[in-house]
Amino acid sequence: MARLDTIKIGISSCLLGQLVRFDGGHRYDHYINEELRGRFEFVAYCPEVAIGLGVPRDPIQLVSTDGGIRVLGVHDPNLDVTKPLQQYGQQVATQLDSLSGYIFKARSPSCGIGSVKLHAPSGALLNQLGVGAYSDEIMKAHPQLPVIDEGMLADPAARDEFLARVTAYHQHLMFVP
Repeated sequence: MARLDTIKIGISSCLLGQLVRFDGGHRYDHYINEELRGRFEFVAYCPEVAIGLGVPRDPIQLVSTDGGIRVLGVHDPNLDVTKPLQQYGQQVATQLDSLSGYIFKARSPSCGIGSVKLHAPSGALLNQLGVGAYSDEIMKAHPQLPVIDEGMLADPAARDEFLARVTAYHQHLMFVP
């Protein structure tokens, strides 16, 4: 049982070493698992698995269309998982009141927070970056929630700022009636 003062952090499952990625692999992050695991209680999420995409699965990507940014299959552009990812993000967002931060997977079309490659409908890479469909919903619903991706954690200044914001956010949660 967790202590009342335990700081809970949402995290992309693959960063903990869970085999949930499209290729059947993971993206185990040493710093997260060796340095942060003892300080926080991680609550893992994999939106792609949660919406029913298998492991392994065909890769997906962000595509800029006339109808807006979509999350489409790389090999099958008729596979459109935009709405399921958004709906799952909205659902999870209603359950995050006990979290004090979130660590997302960088460059992921579901979880990236500004580092996701954006493609044209032809598949060509565009000269801009986007936000994952799931993480976008989490951040819209909780704009004050401290968020970072594992790539940003490598920057000592960004890491220290994130950890300070998590602590302050947690202290605020402890005192909200």
